[in-house]
Amino acid sequence: MIDSKIARGYGGDDPGQTTFEKELTWALMGAGGMVTSIDDLATWFSALRSGCFLPENSLNDAFTKAIDRWCLGSLAQTEINGNSVIQMGGSTDYGYTALMQFVPHHDLMIILLLNAHNNKYRNATHHQLSRKHILPILLREFE
Repeated sequence: MIDSKIARGYGGDDPGQTTFEKELTWALMGAGGMVTSIDDLATWFSALRSGCFLPENSLNDAFTKAIDRWCLGSLAQTEINGNSVIQMGGSTDYGYTALMQFVPHHDLMIILLLNAHNNKYRNATHHQLSRKHILPILLREFE
């Protein structure tokens, strides 16, 4: 991997380094230490949606609502601007944030990978960008 193409995290407790240069903390274990691309996440979400990785004749309950706003596949279901949105996101202490949102009614997928956050929203920057700016603009196209 070419080091100049690896995102550095700007924000959080220890900005300006890549994930690979950080000490192993709770923020980098499991999914927090994952390195991916938007294309990889789109492929993963498509496979999750289709259930193509499940045994034949198996039920795909990943999008089935379980309790409150949570689905069985650790996805959250919420409403934004009157639209049902299924989403999964996360962040680390180093400024990295990720968000995948799917609007089933419009077959619309949004994936955000950020390596910084602003001081106002901190680790929720990705959610605020989508909720207040990106989704309203995209959903206007369906009106």
